[in-house]
Amino acid sequence: VVIVRDVVSDVVKSGSAFSTQPQVTITDAQGNTVTSSSAVVSASVTRKTGSSSDHAGQLIGVASASAVRGVATFDNLGLIGTAGVVYTINYSVGGVVVRSQDVRVEPGDAAKLRPDTVAAGPRTGVARAGVVMTTQPVLTLRDSANNVVTSDSTTQITAA
Repeated sequence: VVIVRDVVSDVVKSGSAFSTQPQVTITDAQGNTVTSSSAVVSASVTRKTGSSSDHAGQLIGVASASAVRGVATFDNLGLIGTAGVVYTINYSVGGVVVRSQDVRVEPGDAAKLRPDTVAAGPRTGVARAGVVMTTQPVLTLRDSANNVVTSDSTTQITAA
């Protein structure tokens, strides 16, 4: 078994499908495509050894693909993980890992807003209408894996 097409980039966006979907070709010992094969190829993910994150990572989309005429193409496969962490995507047939690819995760699209500093007025912990807050609120955009989104300069937040 050989991989014809890996995820194109070694850097992937957390929470999004890979821009190029992996494709696995089932081959015989001479490297010929086994066109009669309909084997199921499964994908799994592990955190690369030595990584400082406890987050194991999670595949999203369809994590298995059946070969058609010896070629299995994944559909909508992606990864949710901690930004900066390297994960290994393993491809297996019949429980035997046939190929691995390392990818580093970058923050995904903004999915939530988290307050890092709560607003307060002249009295600790209290904000009142018409009174200038002594502590201004600080908010952080996060992706679905709670990574800080650093690439979004267009989202506007309005206080009401």
